[in-house]
Amino acid sequence: MLRYLLAGWLLLPTLSLLLAQPTLDITIGLDRLSDSTEFLVPDIQDEIEALMDAEYELRFQLIGMDETGFEDLLNSAYQSSDIIIGSGLEVSRLLSERTTFPKPTILSLVLDNEIQGLPITEEGSCGIDNLTYVQSFFNIERDLATLYEIIPYEELIVLVDGSTSLESTFDMEAFLAKRSPNGSVRYTIVPIQGASTALSSVPTSSAAVFAFPLNRVLSLSEQKSFYEGLADRGQLSFSLLSTPTMQIGGYAAYDTDTNLRRIPRRVALNVLKIVEGIPAAELPVRMQSFTENLLINFDAARRSGIYPNWDVLAEAILVNVNEVGNGQTPLNLAAAIAEGLEMNLGFSVAQRDVRTSELDIRVAQANYLPQLDVSASAAVLDENTVRNSFGTRGMFTANATASLSQLVVSEPAMANIAIQRLLLESSEQALRQSELDVVLDVSNAYLNILQAQELVRLRNENVILTRKNLDIAEAKERVGYSGTSDVYRLQSELALDNIDLNNALASMRQARFGLNSLLNRPIDEEYPLADIEVQEEIASMVMDDRIASLIDNPGDAAILGDFFVEEAMTNLPEIKQLEAAIAAQERSLLSQNRAFYLPQLVLTGEYNVPISNSGYPEGVMPIDVPSTYSAALSAQLPIFQGNSRRYQREQTQVDIYRLGDQITNLRNNLEVQIRANLENVYASFSRVQLSRIALEAARQSFAIAQDSYQQGLLNITSLLDAQNAQLQSDINATTAIYTFVVDYFSLERSIGYYYFLATPAQRDAYYSRFLQFLSNRQ
Repeated sequence: MLRYLLAGWLLLPTLSLLLAQPTLDITIGLDRLSDSTEFLVPDIQDEIEALMDAEYELRFQLIGMDETGFEDLLNSAYQSSDIIIGSGLEVSRLLSERTTFPKPTILSLVLDNEIQGLPITEEGSCGIDNLTYVQSFFNIERDLATLYEIIPYEELIVLVDGSTSLESTFDMEAFLAKRSPNGSVRYTIVPIQGASTALSSVPTSSAAVFAFPLNRVLSLSEQKSFYEGLADRGQLSFSLLSTPTMQIGGYAAYDTDTNLRRIPRRVALNVLKIVEGIPAAELPVRMQSFTENLLINFDAARRSGIYPNWDVLAEAILVNVNEVGNGQTPLNLAAAIAEGLEMNLGFSVAQRDVRTSELDIRVAQANYLPQLDVSASAAVLDENTVRNSFGTRGMFTANATASLSQLVVSEPAMANIAIQRLLLESSEQALRQSELDVVLDVSNAYLNILQAQELVRLRNENVILTRKNLDIAEAKERVGYSGTSDVYRLQSELALDNIDLNNALASMRQARFGLNSLLNRPIDEEYPLADIEVQEEIASMVMDDRIASLIDNPGDAAILGDFFVEEAMTNLPEIKQLEAAIAAQERSLLSQNRAFYLPQLVLTGEYNVPISNSGYPEGVMPIDVPSTYSAALSAQLPIFQGNSRRYQREQTQVDIYRLGDQITNLRNNLEVQIRANLENVYASFSRVQLSRIALEAARQSFAIAQDSYQQGLLNITSLLDAQNAQLQSDINATTAIYTFVVDYFSLERSIGYYYFLATPAQRDAYYSRFLQFLSNRQ
């Protein structure tokens, strides 16, 4: 037994060698070594490991063109590695310039087959010993044609990385001219050297700019400033790469991110086939699954003032459709309400009405203040009149008179002062009513924009989904897995989805017009809005949590409705306006009753001073005329005026009864409105919860349907049904959230109290009143 154990122990190293995994050394060349965690490298490594990690011990080496002695590193890699992979545009270009390839070489990212001299045989392979590549999905000829369709340019500025030799490896101007949509176009190549000179180095003579990748010379923040600067200057930028350009201010690009994500799997399959013994030169270079989806940055379009035509928009995917404002601070709801109260024309009219009522009181009070009048007169008299005056008057006379009057007792004047004060109170209540209305109108308009923006986002995402499904259908049709009927059906759906997207964009613009009108801004002004976090803890945003925690059942909800009604009868300015109007009529009735027995007393006085008396005829002796004065107290009591006072009294009494009926009817209508609004709030809040459940189920259903369709297990009709169900569920969920907030704001308006605008002290007082209300009911 010991002998067998010893023999097994001696054979163990041999068995370990037999069972050891073979090693596979792979060198990946990068444009920059710092790109090793970005772009294709991680995905290439992951895909290779997923396919081969069980059979091989994989060892990866990364080298970058920015390293010193890169050529020596590359030559060394050809000696020590089994496979060489070029992962970037520059390193793939550099590798393509080699005449011989000692080891299998894969070029993963090729700019242009023709530019780089990479052939395609009749069999679809490269045909060069130890070389294969992934056929480029870039199509500069297509890009230039699309750019020309957006804005027909006579001169095109071409931006290139000033730190690379891309433009020096071939005649770029000749290359571009060959692919030009118009033979008369002039091309200007502009190398970008750094952030400090980037924007100033771009001529302003052309409205069109075509950009190659600039990530080696500009950071992301610098690229953002650069592309936004181009847009602000009215220059349209079309980029070779969509990522990250479209996220940092670029105007347009074809979607390269989706195509880039498909390359690592092809590279990994090529590595596997090479290891299995298939020569690299015989591997296919074409890929049938590349897509061509145009992206348009709507924010850049707004900045530049250049918009694509409807034909281009119908084929494009829109990004940043809700981004507006050119870096402005977003307008939040509280600021919008404050601006509405300051600038709204209707509210301004109500404020002026209050000021007018205040002045009406001053006018009424002025009747009870002393009234002083001063007058002067001059006269020319004939000789007979002068002689008959016995010397008291000459042919030329001038006199001055001052008169003073003071109301001592005047019931109409006192009543007018009291009535004007009541009318001022009514105007103040009308102002508060206008204030409540402005808050509700601005809030609704604000939320309408946010909801419209969300619907635009959902419609745009649905367009993207349909395009993705169309890509799947076209890929299946190219390989013969399905016919063209699915492609035609999805093309039709895509057109209809674009119609819905355009309608959503129009609705969003219309919603903005409404808010601008309320804020008295230019109707077409655009600015960013701060979103409201309505998704989380939505109830606590509009209702006191302490009150909400006490509402557990429909009975409690009815009690809450009773409390709201009581609050409304105390708070609402509509009721207080009618109460002030009744009080004014009652004061008028009192004055009319007093008019039958209360006289008006007026104290008056007058002082006359002769100023000049001259021009006496011969024989008339002038006599000095002294100054004179008088004072009187008069009383006036109307006795009979054709019964008009009695009729006026009866008319006032009827008006009081009428206003009393109006206020009773108003209270009933307001209670109906409050309770109806409360029911709407309960229903819309329940709709929020249920729509979220429906949305989650619809999303899962669509994910399953899309996967099944891609595998050929589901027909196109079922896929579209699932997609439409998801879209409608998304719309319902979004609409439910904003509807709930709008419904609650409407409820608060009917109560006359906005919780979200109240101070902590006001909220505490509100809660205390609710507790007192509950206590009184027990």
